[in-house]
Amino acid sequence: MKSTFFFIICFSFSCHSFAQNTLTGTIKTENNTPVPNATVLLHSLSPSRPLISFATSDSKGSYSLNIPDRKTKYSITVRAGSYKEVEKIIEFNVDTLAQKLDFVLRSSVAYLDTVRIDIKFKISVTGDTLTFNPDAYSRKNETTIEQLLRNIPGIDIKENGKITFNGASISGVLIDGMIFLKEIINNLLKMPHQKL
Repeated sequence: MKSTFFFIICFSFSCHSFAQNTLTGTIKTENNTPVPNATVLLHSLSPSRPLISFATSDSKGSYSLNIPDRKTKYSITVRAGSYKEVEKIIEFNVDTLAQKLDFVLRSSVAYLDTVRIDIKFKISVTGDTLTFNPDAYSRKNETTIEQLLRNIPGIDIKENGKITFNGASISGVLIDGMIFLKEIINNLLKMPHQKL
């Protein structure tokens, strides 16, 4: 009888010493709305701050972390999409296997007074005039204007130097205010594209 009693006491003690320590809780907003998919990180407070354990909150905002040593202080960080990161320091009670810690996250959305968007159009068509931004079509390996023009969708350059856009013949080219007519377009095509 004494050996059975001793065995039960030893078994209970060993189960208690090898039992998993857990930290559970919920993650909610200031409005008491659960925050799903929040990341919960458990770091040691040692100088290198190694990651000890991590978890993700479920659809109800609940999480559960396994704690390897309940005699130590830890840093617990919670991160979620559009919320400010929250960090707390926790010290486990030696006699407690499970502990509860809830988090309330605050929004980190910032509103801007003014938003300015500068758009440089790659190409525009006004009447019979086609205007394009050469930098928008440059692949940085072109050496001539002809090579650059071939990068523009809809532009076709025939072997005889005739240029068409969507099948319509181009009779002249205007570069920085200078008009180049059909007769000299072939010479223009061979010019370095940096002239544009």
